[in-house]
Amino acid sequence: MYQVTEDYKSAIQAASRTFKCRVEIQDAVYTESDIISIDLDDGLATGDKFLPGGGFVNTLQIEIGRIVEGLQEGSKCKAFISINVHNDHYESIPLGVFYAKDIVLNRNSKRTKITAVDGMDRLNGPFVSSLDYPSNTRAIVEEIARIAELELAPNLLVADYPVQVKMDKVTVREALVYIAQLNGSFVRFDRLGRLEFILLTNSNRRVPKSNYYLNGLEKNEVLYRVNGASNEITGEGNKKVVFHEGSTTGNIITFKNPLMTQAILSRVYNEYRDFNFYPYTLKWQGDMAILAGEWLSVESYDGQFVALPILSQKIAFRGGLSVTSSGKSATVSQGTKEYRGTLTQQVEYLNAMITSQGNVFSDITEPVEPKNGDTWFKPSGGYVELYERQHGEWVKKADTADMERIIQTMTTDEVIAKKISAAVAQIIELNANKIVAGSIDLNRVRVVQGTKEILGVRDGKVFIDTSSIEDFKKPLKDLEDKLTAKIEAKIDKGITEDQLRQLQDQQLVIAQELKAKASLETTLEWRAKFDALVNAREEDKKQAERDLVEVSQRMVGIQAELGAMSAVWNTVDRNMRFGNEGLSIGNPQSDTSVLITDDRISLISAGKEVMSISQGVIHIDNGVFTKSIQIGYYIESQYNVNPKFNVIRYVGP
Repeated sequence: MYQVTEDYKSAIQAASRTFKCRVEIQDAVYTESDIISIDLDDGLATGDKFLPGGGFVNTLQIEIGRIVEGLQEGSKCKAFISINVHNDHYESIPLGVFYAKDIVLNRNSKRTKITAVDGMDRLNGPFVSSLDYPSNTRAIVEEIARIAELELAPNLLVADYPVQVKMDKVTVREALVYIAQLNGSFVRFDRLGRLEFILLTNSNRRVPKSNYYLNGLEKNEVLYRVNGASNEITGEGNKKVVFHEGSTTGNIITFKNPLMTQAILSRVYNEYRDFNFYPYTLKWQGDMAILAGEWLSVESYDGQFVALPILSQKIAFRGGLSVTSSGKSATVSQGTKEYRGTLTQQVEYLNAMITSQGNVFSDITEPVEPKNGDTWFKPSGGYVELYERQHGEWVKKADTADMERIIQTMTTDEVIAKKISAAVAQIIELNANKIVAGSIDLNRVRVVQGTKEILGVRDGKVFIDTSSIEDFKKPLKDLEDKLTAKIEAKIDKGITEDQLRQLQDQQLVIAQELKAKASLETTLEWRAKFDALVNAREEDKKQAERDLVEVSQRMVGIQAELGAMSAVWNTVDRNMRFGNEGLSIGNPQSDTSVLITDDRISLISAGKEVMSISQGVIHIDNGVFTKSIQIGYYIESQYNVNPKFNVIRYVGP
């Protein structure tokens, strides 16, 4: 939990709360008068199975109620939410340090939407270590912080494990995740933008039913429990090396960590062997000081409090605060980017070498939403065309039909050379043992036995050396003789056709007898039930007559109630309408209505908005006050002697 005062703890749990917000982008500051909404997606562990390590990219979305010109991608963004703790004194909580990733200027609605990501997104480049090996994990983390210019959180939770050799073909982000897993911890950036390694901790926060929304708690009644742990890596000669601890079935923590050893895996499993929780989703009034990776004590349906871990959460601010916390092993927060597996990491590593120059596409269809600097390898007949995205258009650089030109391009254009090299490396790395093709277009195919060509394709025609077929005749004849002998032996030793027919007849007789027996038993059972029904019929008849009288009496009352309810429902159905835009209240035959949305209440008259309430401010186009109006300590009203004049009087303390 972020460090807060006792006054904050009281204010955040109060029934009535008052908030402010502040966002810093570049050198500009925006407050609640500018900001429409703030959304923070914060995650530690998501996916099909629980897995320590972390390494998620958390996102911050900010919507400003006007057009903001001059914003740049990569600009540093800081967000704060404050709560009134007492007498207009506000305590501020930071949401983190982020970098603008996507900026959308909606000039129609006059709004600016910014999507920003935390520092983890900037660690996808290849990990290149200058340390002397053997080294240790702490030294590697300090090296990464120095090269990437990262601030480390105090009391860094990093186990000092030995590392014998350099990690190869991994990103910086992946290296940090591997190190975190050795301690069973999670790597992330804290609310001040510092790199930290954390374990799941207790927030000591109780959430009663009164603190979450109606039907806000969805809890699985099947307990998630860690049954074992394993680690699988590929060693020398592509040989798989697997460690196990605990059970091999059930919920298994599955690592693919090249730094893991059996001893370390045992320690990690012992850390989590008693780890269990009920998968859940909780929509509650929230607390911006509570962090992902903390336990909540939540009041369940039966009134009992149960401990639930926050593995991911979404903090939403729209003048008020709400939070969706979850601990579902199969749920992914929409705003977090999951740290993926080893194979995918290899692709990301290769792409990281070239993303500074753009993305690489390889498809017959034109890439969707390309950017300047992207490269497109387009198959064309038996050749491949090379395009580069320049000034919003695809510019053809070379094709394999003109090898002289493509060689010249590679030798003179360093960027294209890197992209081609990376693309080739990716193909070799991921597809060395698999070829999938609908067709293979080759000028010539040869099948050779020794020095003798026995099958080939020449000029589009298939060539077969028929003399080679003779070599297969004798083995086939031998096989035929062996099969014939085995079949004959079976007939001699086994069952003849006559015997088979006899067995089939016997089977048919037995089947008919069984059916007859079953039918008789069913008939007897039915007769017994029928007799019982007849015996009970008279008593049931009398009871039914009594019940009918009672029901008839009740129906009279129900009809009266339904009539009243019908009138109410008709009124509601006629005057209230729900849609994506919000709740509209008003007779559809009238030109006056009230529209309620997430962030605005509007009074509509004659098809126009004449009054609105938004961001704590009332806006009125025109108004008539027949008696008086008070602003602060002064009242303006009609002069009681002459109503043609107004007077202003002081009524303050």
